[in-house]
Amino acid sequence: MDKHLSDLIRQEATIITPTKRLSRHLCYLFATSQVLKGKQAWQTPDCLPWKAWCRRNFELLSFRTEKKVTVLSNAQQQWIWQDIINNSRYKSQLLQTMATAQQVLHAYELCQESCVPIFPDGVYLNEDAFAFKHWAHAYEKQKHENNWLDDAVLPDYITKYAAELKNNLTKIVFYDFDQLTTQQHKLKQAFLDIGIEVEECDPREQNQYISSSEQLDSQSEIWSAACWAKQCLEENNNATIGIIAPNLNKLRDKLEYTFASVLTPQKWLKPNKPQYKPYTISLGKPLSGYPLIHTAINLLALGKRKLSIKTLSDILHSRFITGATEEASKRANFDAALRRVGEQQMSFYTLYQIAEKRCKEHEKCERFLELLKTFEVSFLSHSKQQTLHEWTISFSNWLIDFGWPGERTLNSDEYQTLQAWQESLTQLASLDQLTKSVSFSTALFQLSRLLTETRFQPETIETPIQILGMTAAAGMQFDYLWVMEMQDDKWPAITLPNAYIPIACQRDFKILSASIDAQLTLAKHVTQKLSASAKNVVFSYAKQEGDRICRPSTLINIQNEKTTDEFKQYDDYKAVLLASSRMEKFFDVDGPEIPAGKIANGTSALVKDQSNCPFRAFARHRLYAKSLSEIDIGLSAAERGNLIHCALQFLWQRLKTSGNQAYRSETELIKVIRSVVKEAIQKQIAQQPETF
Repeated sequence: MDKHLSDLIRQEATIITPTKRLSRHLCYLFATSQVLKGKQAWQTPDCLPWKAWCRRNFELLSFRTEKKVTVLSNAQQQWIWQDIINNSRYKSQLLQTMATAQQVLHAYELCQESCVPIFPDGVYLNEDAFAFKHWAHAYEKQKHENNWLDDAVLPDYITKYAAELKNNLTKIVFYDFDQLTTQQHKLKQAFLDIGIEVEECDPREQNQYISSSEQLDSQSEIWSAACWAKQCLEENNNATIGIIAPNLNKLRDKLEYTFASVLTPQKWLKPNKPQYKPYTISLGKPLSGYPLIHTAINLLALGKRKLSIKTLSDILHSRFITGATEEASKRANFDAALRRVGEQQMSFYTLYQIAEKRCKEHEKCERFLELLKTFEVSFLSHSKQQTLHEWTISFSNWLIDFGWPGERTLNSDEYQTLQAWQESLTQLASLDQLTKSVSFSTALFQLSRLLTETRFQPETIETPIQILGMTAAAGMQFDYLWVMEMQDDKWPAITLPNAYIPIACQRDFKILSASIDAQLTLAKHVTQKLSASAKNVVFSYAKQEGDRICRPSTLINIQNEKTTDEFKQYDDYKAVLLASSRMEKFFDVDGPEIPAGKIANGTSALVKDQSNCPFRAFARHRLYAKSLSEIDIGLSAAERGNLIHCALQFLWQRLKTSGNQAYRSETELIKVIRSVVKEAIQKQIAQQPETF
């Protein structure tokens, strides 16, 4: 650990970092250094990310100021913005008020960071800026009337009452901030004025050499980075290795798959067994994407009374509800039976009728149906309009009725996911003070939105390889560092000016996105810091993206360039397993016995399958093996064909012979045809009532 930073921590200075990951990393490095010195106990470093530090100081001030104020959560802020937009005259011009609320919230935060008044007289306002000014004034009016604060103005509140914190702060260190905002500069000056020491500190430079790596495309770049990381780890198992992917959000799944293939190939042998991963990815997935949470949302969606076959299928195969193991086979067969019906969605009544009248014994899952009936009774007994707090209680009770989160013991990741679910319910309940009673659909929609917007990743032990985005890499130091996507069209990344803030204001108040020169200067600064953040740094780029030829970024100034195109490559273990497999041959001439006296049915499909593939013919026509039916909207092609055949059957039952047709008038024939078509449709309705 940097000696200067370590000394600051021992002096009980407060270390403020731009990211939560960096604060955890510094605490880990300090703890490691104390262990290496043989210490068994030490004082925990006072190291916090910027927003957490502001929240802590607000809590200290809340006991020392007469005016009692409340800090709004992010969910509460977005709810207020959305409510203001929905009640404004601009609503009819917007397609998605939720997305607009998110953009407007970001614009408001940007104005507060740069101390931009909304907006000075004499500044030209386009339609977007004029609407934003109207919404912002309504938002600030609500905050003033209710004594609310938000994260955007919290630093200003701390600046105002800085003198009250003099006895709690001795020294403040802004660690590895690329550029302090105007708001942060004002806070810094306020502390200096009352005698609190403030310092800006950057990590020490430790680079020994820099190299570059040209790769064929994005996938080969990811694969090479994974192989390089494994090679570094084999050479030094105590090394710290960083992989920076500026476009981490889009590449996350590819990175996860590739690094798992290279670093944990054993997972392909035991896919269901938890494996230690020597790497972590800083960007979590949406909370709604985790199986435990996905099941919970699907269970609550049953309250919509119309169940999609996909939702039912996911619930039937979920391991997070009662009877998942005991009825696994029956539930799978029940899923297949529901798909054969051909309904894309169905009501509870239709579902019960199918289970009772059209399912065989091995397809009936009584425990699952009892769970559905219990939920239906409970749901119908609740009021249609409740407060969000009451809905969160109802949601929890309904999930308990289903036995969620399951009968087995949760592993560590699932337990942390469950805790994140509880926190999301708490956030939903916190909206209670901002709204009146709402419907079930509104409550479920807001919960689903919270879960989708919440990025979550279970905490794990510190790993030697860390895969980071550009923001999360701030202040991190490694022994080895690989920086990806250093093409000239991707780095420096250009941020467009905010559409809701007049460009003149953005330039006057030096907002970064309004100046290409300022963005270029910052990108150069970040590149220099990346170059100095590890002993061995590799900048890589793909020379081709689709049909487009790419070039390295001009910001990468490599002296004594050492190309690393020829480092150790590792095979794809899964491909090796498949390539090494041997075809096993055995003779199986005994098919299922056909009972005596029964005629084996077969159509032209039997002859066709036998000529194309004898095994397929045996599987389909003797073993009766079938894939799950795919459900389309409306009638499938086969169902439309059956409907036509049924109508023709009824027609010839009426006419008997072609001679009878000749003796009927055109009017009579049309009447007969309409009658038989109606009869055929009625028969189809009996089989698929929800479709019609």
